[in-house]
Amino acid sequence: MKETAKKICEHLQTAGYKGVFAGGCVRDMCIGREAHDYDVATDATPETVERLFTGTDFEIVPIGKAFGVMMLVSKEGIPTEVATFRKDGAYGDARHPDSVVFSSMKEDASRRDFSMNGMFFDPVTEEMFDFVGGLEDISNQVIRFIGAPCFRIGEDPLRMMRAARFSAQLGWRIDTESFVAIKDMHENIGWVSIERVRDELTKMLISNFPSSGMNILLDTGLLRIILPELVWLSGCNQDPVHHPEGDVWEHTMMALDNIYPDMKTPALCWGVIMHDIGKPTTTEVVVKENETKITSYEHDEVGGKIASEIVRRMKMSNDERLEIVWLVENHMRMLVFLKMSDYKKAQMVQSPWFVHLLELARVDDLASCKSDLLDKIIQWTQNAPARIWKRRPCIDGHDLIKTCGIRPGPGIGKILEKLLEFEIEGRITSQEMAVAEAIQLAKNWGYLPTRKQLEADK
Repeated sequence: MKETAKKICEHLQTAGYKGVFAGGCVRDMCIGREAHDYDVATDATPETVERLFTGTDFEIVPIGKAFGVMMLVSKEGIPTEVATFRKDGAYGDARHPDSVVFSSMKEDASRRDFSMNGMFFDPVTEEMFDFVGGLEDISNQVIRFIGAPCFRIGEDPLRMMRAARFSAQLGWRIDTESFVAIKDMHENIGWVSIERVRDELTKMLISNFPSSGMNILLDTGLLRIILPELVWLSGCNQDPVHHPEGDVWEHTMMALDNIYPDMKTPALCWGVIMHDIGKPTTTEVVVKENETKITSYEHDEVGGKIASEIVRRMKMSNDERLEIVWLVENHMRMLVFLKMSDYKKAQMVQSPWFVHLLELARVDDLASCKSDLLDKIIQWTQNAPARIWKRRPCIDGHDLIKTCGIRPGPGIGKILEKLLEFEIEGRITSQEMAVAEAIQLAKNWGYLPTRKQLEADK
């Protein structure tokens, strides 16, 4: 990608125009991080860019020509955004400028969000252009809005969450003026679509220092607007014997930070921040015989219902919703996993999300009293008998009808499910035993045909 973008800059410069790297890729170069993409900025108008690259190896896609943005796709399929230096007009929709005026590199820098994202780099001469103090802020590890923070936020309120997200990704602090502006204008986040908020929050959760970003959301008031249910975790006390780390918020942030980097899927991270979301409404403080006890019975079940509502509100995919709610509802079952029947264990370990439940259990444990329970569960799964992994019994519905004489209907599925349970538990070890058990179940549940039905069949 970098070489492709450099080739575009060289072509622009050969034709007498400026061609430089812009934005996030320059920031990433300065901090030694691999850039995900490279954007090019130029003083050539979109029409000029189109003319200069017609007949070259690049396919021209005018993705935002009215705003000065063109996309050049190399023959290898690598897309590079090429934007003309511009000055933005008012942001009527709190996201896009109503109009743009093509301008200079310096004016283009002043319209961008943060100083670290407002620099340019010439890959041909290796010259850096910094009109906004980006290099100094990078050196000091500071996230700062360019110009007056209230103007930058007014143009697009999502920039408040971007500031928190960059703090989570980089581990940097937000400068005081920018932080105060976010705190003063936090209610403006309500203007932003829930999809954009969700995507920004997900990026934050899977980052290197997620608790840093989440604490910024809490301290600025942003969290109260986007996820009010999480705010109540702060100040929700826990039993100090089992949770010496502090309240539910502190516990959740510790768990979030401890997720293994290669395990950080969006669904797991959302599951972790919501695994105890039912505690604020279920926690009770009981004083008995001069002893204070704090309980949160059924917080997993209550939390599952709250999580289900949140993921629907956030317009997540159905797959993500199912996994997140399953993680929240089942995280407490890990405490009694080894005491479960083999069938119930099998239902859990056969879930495609069980590995994420193990990771949730691990970070939940790390953020509390720490035990060896998870090691014992993993050891059990590694040594579990083969029958634990069975997904269907040794006979099927056809056998029930033909061999056992059971009439077709809903009873077939019920009997097969019970046979599977018996096989996983080790109570059935052959087809003959399965047939005998099926006939007995059919008798007990009334699924064998009556004499009148048999005569009617004749």
